[in-house]
Amino acid sequence: MKKETDAAPMKSNSSSASIKLGYKLYASHFTKIFRATWLPATVYAVICSVLGTLTVNGLLKLALITQTAPELAPAYFRKYLALLIAGGTLVIVGGLCELAFYACGLSLLYSHKTTGALPSPARWMRLDRRFYWRTVKAALTCLLFLLTTAAVCGGVWLGGMAAKMPTMATEGLTAVIGLVLLVLFLPFCHIELKYLLNPDTTTISVIASDYKTGLRHLGFIFAVALFGGVILLIAQNVLTLPAILLGIASFQANLGALAGDPLNMPSYTMALTVLLFFIAGFIQAYVRLSILFPFYYMTGSIDTQEEERRRYQEETQNNDTTILTSK
Repeated sequence: MKKETDAAPMKSNSSSASIKLGYKLYASHFTKIFRATWLPATVYAVICSVLGTLTVNGLLKLALITQTAPELAPAYFRKYLALLIAGGTLVIVGGLCELAFYACGLSLLYSHKTTGALPSPARWMRLDRRFYWRTVKAALTCLLFLLTTAAVCGGVWLGGMAAKMPTMATEGLTAVIGLVLLVLFLPFCHIELKYLLNPDTTTISVIASDYKTGLRHLGFIFAVALFGGVILLIAQNVLTLPAILLGIASFQANLGALAGDPLNMPSYTMALTVLLFFIAGFIQAYVRLSILFPFYYMTGSIDTQEEERRRYQEETQNNDTTILTSK
């Protein structure tokens, strides 16, 4: 049965109302969400812990050497080649695990959309393969657009340098084109969530039918994305501050070590790194998941407004037809 605290997603809301309702739904049902997502979140946190430890204790040093002493980089690159391969593999595996985590949350949102309530999972794991595969495809679509944007910006920058344009003009033109492309990407916030919550649709069909809709509601989408993103960044940085501080301390220590200073890191740094990055990975997974809930209400609001718009147009056309017929 639908709870009183659960507002209907298919309702016209403002951007602030969408954000408020989304986070309210997330907070009031966090126990159910946790029960359905804890396993992929834990695996993701383990991967973050391993990757963070590898970065702090090896890859960070390689990056600093590349910047401060390029002539030594090839030797260190060969020395840390295994770490680089392991790090790249963990990034891919961690990304797939994070998508499984999102798929678990999206399946709950789909249940809320169809039944009006978030179900209580019968098992301590709720991974729908259909939602997982659709989440992977949605992520690949977004990644393709972002890579295309990066390629276009890189081409503009290289073209400007080849044409011997002033550096500031080249960078400014590149930034403007990149900003325009990112604005054109905003409708995908609506498109991808609509695709994920409508299992009978395909990516191409949703893009073809709803991209113009997203452009019509660009201001609405921008407001939700902006304020939701600010909340996400603040919450994530505050809650993972210990891991961030440890990373900064490791950076400073390794930078000093390259200059001949002692490392000056305590003996328990390794264990502390493993623990802090595990906690940070676990926390940031749930912070990132929360942004889907405001987008969920935003998508429902856009669909409702479009349906009202369609009905108004049909009524107007019918009235015009009636008037012409009577004449």
